[in-house]
Amino acid sequence: AAVPQAPKLMVDPAIAERENPDRPTSSFTRTVEAIGRIASAGLGELPEYLDTALDLQRAGGTHEPQIMLQALVERWAELDPAGGAEHMFAKDLKRLARQIITAWTERDPDRALEAARQWEPESQRGELYAAVIAQIGQSDHERFRTLVLEGDPPLPENLAYGIGQSALGALATTDLESALELLQALPVGSQRSGIIGIAKSLAEIDPSAATRWAISSLAVGASAKASRT
Repeated sequence: AAVPQAPKLMVDPAIAERENPDRPTSSFTRTVEAIGRIASAGLGELPEYLDTALDLQRAGGTHEPQIMLQALVERWAELDPAGGAEHMFAKDLKRLARQIITAWTERDPDRALEAARQWEPESQRGELYAAVIAQIGQSDHERFRTLVLEGDPPLPENLAYGIGQSALGALATTDLESALELLQALPVGSQRSGIIGIAKSLAEIDPSAATRWAISSLAVGASAKASRT
């Protein structure tokens, strides 16, 4: 027997209530239904779901389209992460492209790293490479250290700056000692971003202490940099 077609994603409350007059469809219900359908959608269906989510966003939606977009990121990362990132870049959705690559890195860091190193076009390569390394930095401290300090290809300073902030900031929330150790291993030019990332994490516990530590650390870093010039 033929497999029945999956029902269309219902996004218009008026249509939902007209089709189900005895059971008005809430935004929460529609969102849950959307997540379920995206989670089981085939690769060819994902662009249509993406367009639906973007239409909702343009219409002023916030919560529902954001949840749909996150579900799409996870599904693309599962089925075809490279193709998903390419699709997002083609629609000028760089943030979603990075999120797909980040989700891919969580699942398979080796393949994600290799793909990022060889990514074409080259103009997008650094951004994705940085996203992969930042994600690796949250779970594999030694590999993160090696990639940042001895990376092949080497990271441009502006990308190393962003990686230091995101990866060390995330690491500091669970392992402050390792974050501080890795901070010392970063080149002086990239340490400022690491200090800011760690300080943001510390600020959630003690804002005053975090501010004092950041000011002191930045001053020490500036002195070290000056002594090298």
